[in-house]
Amino acid sequence: MDPDTVQYILKYYSHLMESKVGLVFHYTQTLYKYKKTTENNEALTRHYRDLGWITANENVLTLLEDGFDKFEMEVAMRMQYQHGDKITFNRCPQCNGLARTPQACQCRYCGHSWRGE
Repeated sequence: MDPDTVQYILKYYSHLMESKVGLVFHYTQTLYKYKKTTENNEALTRHYRDLGWITANENVLTLLEDGFDKFEMEVAMRMQYQHGDKITFNRCPQCNGLARTPQACQCRYCGHSWRGE
């Protein structure tokens, strides 16, 4: 599975994630976005923990042992396997490239527009 497909599934179908996997996903996203902010801000760190966005739970963190990219790939593949009937890939009718969003009507690869088709 290519990186664009992984990100498409994770971004637009994250509601299909298992709760434990969703917790890890939110944890990593929060750390990525707010790492420098939370390192020196106990109140913000506590707030994120209360929301469930970050965790110190070892069972959750073990899912990241092989790195975040591998974790994302495995989650996307599992989601496609388990919920393939609920995931719709919006592909360009001209080049079959994956559109940026499920609602997009213009290809980011070849520029073809299928508005009104």
